[in-house]
Amino acid sequence: MGNRPAAKFDEIAVVEAAYRLDGTEMDWIAGMASIAAPLLDEGCGVGACTFLAVDGNVEFDAIATVGGDPGFHEAVIAACRETNTDITFRMYLSAPCTSLATSGDAQRVESDPGSQKLLDLGIRDVLAVLGTNPGGYGVALMAYRRDPLIPSPRVRSRWSRIAIHLAAGLRLRRSLSTPRDRGDGCDHLEDSEAILTPSGRIEDAKGPAKPARDALARAVVAIERARGTQRAEDPDLSLETWRGLVAGRWSLVEHFDTDGRRFLLARKNDPDVKAIAGLSKRECQVLSLRARGISLKLIAYDLGLSVPSVSRSLRTGMAKLGVASEAELVTLFCRRL
Repeated sequence: MGNRPAAKFDEIAVVEAAYRLDGTEMDWIAGMASIAAPLLDEGCGVGACTFLAVDGNVEFDAIATVGGDPGFHEAVIAACRETNTDITFRMYLSAPCTSLATSGDAQRVESDPGSQKLLDLGIRDVLAVLGTNPGGYGVALMAYRRDPLIPSPRVRSRWSRIAIHLAAGLRLRRSLSTPRDRGDGCDHLEDSEAILTPSGRIEDAKGPAKPARDALARAVVAIERARGTQRAEDPDLSLETWRGLVAGRWSLVEHFDTDGRRFLLARKNDPDVKAIAGLSKRECQVLSLRARGISLKLIAYDLGLSVPSVSRSLRTGMAKLGVASEAELVTLFCRRL
């Protein structure tokens, strides 16, 4: 995705990979696993998968692995397909960055037949980066470990932000409507609501993008800065700068025209949540994320909104539903969805 300075440990490279739209879904997750491996692998290997977590069950689609001892790939496949559904479901609908030790399931895994091949390789825990969308479908990066792990606050902060981009990238890929759109060399201009140059100049804008021209331009400049030298100088700031969406609606996708000129396309990509009578779509989005235990700050990062705006949507949504506490929100919202 354009020229960038080389860096061995480069979280922004994982974010860039999340928005690649060419190739198959297996190509996509395998590429992310390879790019994430230098950041995550401590000798046991790294995996990536797409999944659907609904009704107490987790179904896995594409599964890719990088590194590990002989038999690692087969062990990951077995763990994904055969591990107790209570363990996998609890993990795959938990926080964006978690581990078995954090979720309290590390000891249960020790006696789980589906995990036996991993246990035979000396693997006792996994750092899971979970980009989960409304409806339970998502993508995961999994870094396997020999010892129980509780991620540090810095690790959770970094990888929770990356998880948001993983979810957005999967939404974007699956929103493409035709077989041609899903293949190599596709042209994404048709469904874009704005076209911008890397400097932030608006080449075209239509519909809701017209009044948001300034916000889109600022976002392009911020992303270009994050992808430049800032990624090596201050990776945490780069991750903070490149937010999940722009103004709660758009992902920015790289596009090259036939002359090789590079543009950024604004494509609608906000989370598609089930409607609840009396609530706005934004309120449903915020309540859905909050019901999963996501912080207001991370929700704001996910949607590309301010924290006060997210807090206001949470407050008004809870009031409309007659919910007095966030614990009650979890029960009510999860039952409705």
